[in-house]
Order: sequence, then structure tokens, then C-alpha cells
Amino acid sequence: MRRTHLVIAAAIAAPLLLAGCGTEGEDEAKESGAASPSESVSFEPPTEAQKKAIIEAFGRIDPALTKAEDAAIYHAMNTCDDIRIVKDQPTVVAYTVNRFRSDSIQMDENKAAAIIDAVKDIYCKV
Repeated sequence: MRRTHLVIAAAIAAPLLLAGCGTEGEDEAKESGAASPSESVSFEPPTEAQKKAIIEAFGRIDPALTKAEDAAIYHAMNTCDDIRIVKDQPTVVAYTVNRFRSDSIQMDENKAAAIIDAVKDIYCKV
């Protein structure tokens, strides 16, 4: 359980730390026409339709994922943060396995990859 809290704290803290890095490099990115990370992604919570689609997709992956819908949506949002922070796929999969694993959910890398794909397709447009 402690590892899960650490992972969640890291996922929450990383964007905040990155946001405080200043504007060094942003001027160069603007001159080159490239969007800075803060300009290329605008994070919005899922709409009601997206929430419904996420729950339906998670139910197809494993019905146990939908027992606590609010937690499932919260985890989907955190998974989107992992994707947006541009972590490599194995890291995002590992975080997803840890995030969704519980006494009632047997999580593995295949389920985690399916969850990531669903979150990308439905909600997390990067």
C-alpha cells in the first residue's frame, strides 16, 4: 500500500515540479515553432460521456475494475497524467499495474496495457 501512495504522490508532484522549471527553452521552442509541453496539452477532467465510456471499457477488460467507479475514473486520470508526462511505455504499464492492483483485482501487464489503450482512446488525447 505504501508503494501505491508513493506512486500517486510522484504522479501528482511531477507536473507541479515541471511547471516550476521556468521559461528557459520556451523562447527557443516558440522561435522554432515547436509547442512547449504546457502548450501542447490541456488537461481537462473527463466528461460524463467519457466517464461512462471509460467504465464500459474497463468492464470489458475486467468487471472488477468497475466495482468502485469513482476510483476507476480517478485512476484513469492518473494514468493519463503518466501518459502525458511522456514516460516510456514500460514505466506507464508498471505504474498502471500498481495503481489498479487490489485484493479484488488481479492485475497484470496485459490488463494494464489494455487500460492504457482505453484511456488513450477515450480520454487522454496527447
